[in-house]
Amino acid sequence: MINEGALKVSLFTVEYDAINVSDACTLTLKEGEDEPIQIPVKNVIAGLSASDKNTKIYADKIHITGIDFNYGIMTTEKVDITINNNIIIGKDSNLSGFYALKLGTNIVSNKIDIAPTKENSHGVKVFDGANVYINNITITGEEKKFIGILSKGKNTTLAINKIDINVND
Repeated sequence: MINEGALKVSLFTVEYDAINVSDACTLTLKEGEDEPIQIPVKNVIAGLSASDKNTKIYADKIHITGIDFNYGIMTTEKVDITINNNIIIGKDSNLSGFYALKLGTNIVSNKIDIAPTKENSHGVKVFDGANVYINNITITGEEKKFIGILSKGKNTTLAINKIDINVND
């Protein structure tokens, strides 16, 4: 699927993702003329979710905003994602703005702003062999027990060039 114009996706229901890409599908999202791709969400699992081997996402200027969601961008299996100029703002406990999991997952991100606003939130979580490369990230936490970056697991790579983490308690 390729989007070349203005796009707004809204989802306000429990236990689903606003956009889910899987089964070796390729999704390309490009902003409209100076308009970002808007993904306002409420009571969902993720704004943008990708899973399954050979699944690919290429996205530019995505704004994921909302309340009561767990992940801004979530990957759970061997996927390739390239995202640029993204903003994730969420009002939920246990929010992870950017979550990558599993050996073989490869993510490249240029210019991302993440602002979780409740306790027990994470800016970026990378686990179990995922490879994540980020250039220019700003993470702003608003509550107690906020963790800007969490990375663990054998063969996990998290490489960041230019990072700014702020905690406003």
